[in-house]
Amino acid sequence: MSGIGGREKPWMPLDSLSTEILALIFTELLYLDRTSLWAARRTSRRAAAVATPILYRTLELNKSLLSPHAADTHPGLYENIQRYTLEAVVASDLEPSGVRRVISWASRLQSIRWNYTSSPDLKTPTCWLLQDALDLRNLRSRDITLQIFDLPLQDFTASSDPSILTRTIPAPLMTTLTLGHPRPPLTYKVGPLKMLLLQAAQLKVFHYEDRGQGTRFRFDRDDGRMPAVEDLMLRSYDWDHGMEEVRRHWDFSKLRSLQLLQVPIYNFLSSIDPSHLRDLHTLRVEDFSAHLPDKRREATRALSDLVAGHITSLEVLDLVCHVSLFSIEALLGHRLTLRELRLRDHTGFGEEEHAVPTVSGEDLARLAREMPLLHTLELDMDVTQCNAREFLSAACRFGSLHTLTVHVQTLLRPLDAIQAGTDRDFEAAMATFRFLLDERDRVSKLPTYAKNTFTPWRRITINVGGWRRVMVRRVSSAWRERNEHGIFAERCFVLERSALHGQLGVREEIGVESPSRRATPEL
Repeated sequence: MSGIGGREKPWMPLDSLSTEILALIFTELLYLDRTSLWAARRTSRRAAAVATPILYRTLELNKSLLSPHAADTHPGLYENIQRYTLEAVVASDLEPSGVRRVISWASRLQSIRWNYTSSPDLKTPTCWLLQDALDLRNLRSRDITLQIFDLPLQDFTASSDPSILTRTIPAPLMTTLTLGHPRPPLTYKVGPLKMLLLQAAQLKVFHYEDRGQGTRFRFDRDDGRMPAVEDLMLRSYDWDHGMEEVRRHWDFSKLRSLQLLQVPIYNFLSSIDPSHLRDLHTLRVEDFSAHLPDKRREATRALSDLVAGHITSLEVLDLVCHVSLFSIEALLGHRLTLRELRLRDHTGFGEEEHAVPTVSGEDLARLAREMPLLHTLELDMDVTQCNAREFLSAACRFGSLHTLTVHVQTLLRPLDAIQAGTDRDFEAAMATFRFLLDERDRVSKLPTYAKNTFTPWRRITINVGGWRRVMVRRVSSAWRERNEHGIFAERCFVLERSALHGQLGVREEIGVESPSRRATPEL
């Protein structure tokens, strides 16, 4: 490797680094590529001495480690597990007796992370049921905590035994529970889950996942209270609990992160004491109103009041709402703490004839002046509703901003003639990228910002026409005909800085066609 003037840069041997620096490097390498850390461990005795505790602190079990001959291929395996392992990561498709054998060596074990991977293979033994691989009585006696991810609830509720969850999962030890994406929807099969949660006094993280309108828990008067979680996500949960029911059965006193996705927000906000959400640092909301009447406008006003008057210091705010009804003053109340802001309108860009409410360039410039920590921003920009140059220029004035996503409408119309060799949406996206790069450079040199330090752009995304990673295209016959010729309204262009060499590159993201796209009937 050549440096300036063609002279060779001297290599610095790992053994010349301090133990503290070496440990930092190895810890970072662990998250980037665990296999490489295993290799680095073999380079010297000192590297092994530093890397071994890092590797074994969190032990990810795999078929190699569960082999009866694992001690031959991994010298010192069981001694290192006994000495260093504090957390074990187990996948549900592993062989249970091997899991039980390896975990029995972890005398310092504090927690187990249990990952459900897929439906059980009935032909081979797996860790589908925890008691097949774990000594649950031993876990209880040692207060070892349990984190369960992607629980396939429908596979358990298919049983005629309503107590199967509470018998197979030691609820008092659970600190994390996330549900897998259900197929089909859960409908009304959540009673066993409610029973499990009511016994999970230590639970800190609960992520609920359903589809469509979803269902909800049904509480009896003598049911206790749900655990006071710190991180709550409800996706497709049909919230229809009244104030008295919430007071009796829900506890939001420790909540720090709240995500309500495809949930009737007005119902939720009407049933809670907003002061219980004062300590939130993360709020993510996407309304769902399958119920009549549509209460999304009222929900936006209630959200604005909640953010402005009850939550003290948000760091992450992600809302899909009626943008024109959400107060900029509510955002400014968190100007010194907000780091991520995503503000989208319900309208979206899925149909080109609808105007999309857009934050004004003036309001955006005001946010830029007063939010020194904001590093991630996502907004709609309908060029018929704002001055695009003013809007984009304002975005360039956030000093810490490095990640920007702008949603725009396609410039194409399905019945317009398209000139060969032209790509209007691509050309517009490239022009937007150039403007943002040049304007950020220009703004950073203005006397007004002489004392400011501007973070370089890391990623800019131009989302055109309501593009999604899993796409359902426009359904009109005119757009279908365009699609058949490879012309789409939905596109996504990304300008990103390489983490390897720091250069900027542009690409177009390619989505996956949803199966429902092909199943849409001709009308």
